[in-house]
Amino acid sequence: MTRTLTALCIAAAAGTTLAQDTITVPDDFPTLQDALAPAVSGIDPGDTIVLRDSITHFGTFDVTVPDLTIEAAAGDSPVLDANGAGSVIKVDFADGDLILVGLTIQDGSGVGNGDRGSGIEVDSAGRIRVRGCVIRDNAASDGGGMFGSDVSFVIDDSIFVGNAARDGGAIRNQGDSPVTIRNSQFIDNTASRDGGALSYNGDGRRRVRIEDSVFEGNAANDRGGALNVRNADEFVIERTIFAANTAIGGSGSDAGAIIKDTVEDGTVADSEFVGNLANGEGGAILSLLDTGG
Repeated sequence: MTRTLTALCIAAAAGTTLAQDTITVPDDFPTLQDALAPAVSGIDPGDTIVLRDSITHFGTFDVTVPDLTIEAAAGDSPVLDANGAGSVIKVDFADGDLILVGLTIQDGSGVGNGDRGSGIEVDSAGRIRVRGCVIRDNAASDGGGMFGSDVSFVIDDSIFVGNAARDGGAIRNQGDSPVTIRNSQFIDNTASRDGGALSYNGDGRRRVRIEDSVFEGNAANDRGGALNVRNADEFVIERTIFAANTAIGGSGSDAGAIIKDTVEDGTVADSEFVGNLANGEGGAILSLLDTGG
C-alpha cells in the first residue's frame, strides 16, 4: 500500500480511518476478489488496485465501488479468467468511472449475467475506460466482450479478439452513451445477427468516434460485418483499416464492413477498405435513413 503499515496502525490506535491509495495483489491481499470487497480491504472511491505478477486470476470479479483503477504492475501481464462461469468483470455502481489498464480479460460466458457482457458487464456507471487491454474469447447474447447501457466507453490501445455474441461480437452499447475507440484492434469477432465487432444503438444524441484502429476478419450473419451503428448524432471514422470483414449469413446480409442507420452526421476520412464482403447490399458501407452526410 502507498501508506505504510505503521501509518495505518497509528491511525487505528487513534480511532481514525486512513484510506488506502493503492492496494497491491498479492502483497496486501491475496486475491483480487478480496481487494475489491470493501468489507475486506476497506477500498474507497479513487483507489487503485495493482495486480503484480504475470499470473491468471480465476473467477468473476464484482466492482461495486466507483472511480477505481485496476491495473497491471509495470512489466507484468495479469490475466482475469472467468473459466466460463459468467462475466469476468461486473460493474455495479450508480455513477462514476472504472479504469482498466494492461489486463487480459477472457473466457467469460452468459451464465448468470442476463447473457450480456461476458468480458465486462456494466449495469450502471458513468464511464468505462479500457487502456492497453486484451479482451478475448468471451461469449454472450449481447456484447461478447463488453456490454453497457447509458454508459460511456473509452477504449485506447486495446485488442478485442475471438469474442462472440448475437449482437456486438466484441462490444454492444446502447442508450445515452457515447463510444470512443482509439488505436485499437478488433480481430475475428463474430455476431450471429448484427455488428461483428461493434453494435451501437443510441438515443440519437450521442456520438461514436473511431480513430487509428484496425477491424479485420470480423463477421456478422445479418448486418455490419465490423460495425452496426444506429441512432447516433455523430459517427466519425478516421485513419482506420477495415479488412476482410463479412456479412454473408444469407441473401439479405448487408454491409461487409459498416452499416450506419439513422445517423445525423456521418464521416469516414483517411481510411482503407480491403476485401470486405456482403451477400446483400454494401460490400464496404451501407447507409440507411441518414439525415446528414
